[in-house]
Amino acid sequence: MRKIYFILCLIFCVTWSCNPAAKDTSKKKTKLQANVDTVNSFRIDSFWVTPKRLMKYGAIQESGADTLDLVMCGDYMFSPFGVIDIKSDLKTSKLFKFIITDTTAADGGGNSLKIQKLKFKSSKLILLFPDPGDNSDRSSHIVKGEIYDKDVQFINGVMIGMKIKDFYRKFFEHFPIELMNDYKVIVFDSCVEDLKHVYTFNNGELMSVKFYGNYVIKVDY
Repeated sequence: MRKIYFILCLIFCVTWSCNPAAKDTSKKKTKLQANVDTVNSFRIDSFWVTPKRLMKYGAIQESGADTLDLVMCGDYMFSPFGVIDIKSDLKTSKLFKFIITDTTAADGGGNSLKIQKLKFKSSKLILLFPDPGDNSDRSSHIVKGEIYDKDVQFINGVMIGMKIKDFYRKFFEHFPIELMNDYKVIVFDSCVEDLKHVYTFNNGELMSVKFYGNYVIKVDY
């Protein structure tokens, strides 16, 4: 009986080793792992994900059923429409199509702040420019915002209506095909300030981008 069992095992092993599909699959797995920069990557389930270094990702914060939440430290996080140092720069920036309204609002401490409301079609933004004497290391701050129109321009080619696979190419050196259709919401959280981008997809296309800033300002769009 043992002899028959041994012969069957031997036949199985020989058959498996001679199977081209088995050999090719093994090679593909080895090649895939060899091409991944694990030092600058992180894992989602069993897959390696490599962000672009210019984006300066910190880590994955959370991966849910349909939401991927990542920490980002790059300049894009704070200036998705480009660096806008002063209010007069708005007219020559990527936000030149927006109608600008100057107003004031109170912060959480009751202080009055000068802010700019921007509107274009269905899209809207509220920006805050620091006072010259504040010694701020940042130019304009996004208080909050909602982008729904495809002709609103981001600095890196992100736009409403773009395919999700093209979105991944903007931010990742490597993002596994197996995960590309898993998420309907992609969140970027700032690593140094309480600023958040929320990208929402429907049927594989970007439908909206929302910004949530770190200022407790009582103001409506």
